[in-house]
Amino acid sequence: MGLFVSVSKYIVLIILLFFLSCSKEKETKGRVESSKHKINKEELLSLAKPFQVSLTAKIINGDLFSEMGKLLDRVDNGILYKLKFYISPKYRKGEILSGKGLSESLVAIDGVSHNNAIDIIKNLREHVDFRYLRAGEELLIEFKDDCKSIKKFQYRPNILISHVLTNSDSGLVYSRNSLESEKRLKVYKGELENTLDNSLINAGLKSNLKQAVNGIMECTVNFRYNARNGDTFYVLVEEQSYDGLDLRGGKILYASYEGKKAGKHEAFRYDDNDESSTYTAHYTKDGKALIHSALRYPLDKIHVTSNFGWRVHPVTKRRSFHNGVDYRGRIGTPIYAVATGKVEAVKNNKLSGKHVIIKHPDGTRTYYLHMSSISVRKGQGVSPRQVIGKVGKTGRVSGPHLHFGIKYKGKWVNPLNKRMIATPKLKGKRLDKFKAQMKDILKLKDRIEREG
Repeated sequence: MGLFVSVSKYIVLIILLFFLSCSKEKETKGRVESSKHKINKEELLSLAKPFQVSLTAKIINGDLFSEMGKLLDRVDNGILYKLKFYISPKYRKGEILSGKGLSESLVAIDGVSHNNAIDIIKNLREHVDFRYLRAGEELLIEFKDDCKSIKKFQYRPNILISHVLTNSDSGLVYSRNSLESEKRLKVYKGELENTLDNSLINAGLKSNLKQAVNGIMECTVNFRYNARNGDTFYVLVEEQSYDGLDLRGGKILYASYEGKKAGKHEAFRYDDNDESSTYTAHYTKDGKALIHSALRYPLDKIHVTSNFGWRVHPVTKRRSFHNGVDYRGRIGTPIYAVATGKVEAVKNNKLSGKHVIIKHPDGTRTYYLHMSSISVRKGQGVSPRQVIGKVGKTGRVSGPHLHFGIKYKGKWVNPLNKRMIATPKLKGKRLDKFKAQMKDILKLKDRIEREG
């Protein structure tokens, strides 16, 4: 019996290698099959070890392949779960592709049809803000036995969070799985040496945080004329970790820059207690926005349900170029002009529904589509944050939302690449709330400095 137990490990290994060889990555036109991740021999041996004894009896009875199927069916996580996506055609693994949206990334996975992609996006977009999709994030799909219909889908932006769609009688149902993380405060400080970018890297800031700090400081300091080597900077960040692993990202609570020529500049994070609120941003100690000439947001809350670029159209089900972004919104939600301008057109047609086009002084045109009502007329002048209509679902749409587009010199540009703010200065209750949060941040900063 001991001999069978010993030999079974290698039989299992051979079978696993066989399955892996049958499901090696294949590239087809616009598609990638299986995963780019590799499982080595040591991992395969670790897979076999827990099942040596139970499989020995099955080997003797000639029922090994049946047992292997049961083994795969009862694996739910860890490396064994990952193995499912190599062995069975029911499982597929992909990722958000660089420069592509969710739609393009999904149809690049072998076996995923345009209808599958549309169904996934339709049920996911209300819960996930597509602004924050990042290349390399994991997509896992489990098909039904027909290998065509979706049984389960998972989008995993990091090890803490998994957005799950599970098939039910009513279609795909959303749920969110999350693990508790540890939060900690960390200070990054140093002196300017040649460039702010390199100085922040030398201070230990991760690339994504470095870019955010760069953006904050460049709004308040003229680095071309006023920055000098030896100027100092200080950044207070709330970071997350799980099981000793530092997670990507973090909240920049405070940032300051000080120099003899530049003077002292501070920025404080204001949290409006809503992830989608356009007011959640960084402000000066007086509650002023760091940039004043930026465009205003067209809605009070921003949640992107479809990005700029190529996608599978939710209605036509064909691949087409999306020349704007779609913002989630309930019918009747106010829509604002993003800048000073003149209403160039007020129209209604089968595709765009009720919509408004505004021409701005620099020649830029902004487009607001699928409105339920319009409150401006052609030729009328508008100012930033002026209500021009309300969110609707007119035209060729699958549900209520605002399609917002920007055209400059005859070309469509990605609205998400434009700097936008909610207001040049916080007022009223928001300003009071900001000042209270600012005091709390300064207390944290003082405590950290006292503790060394």
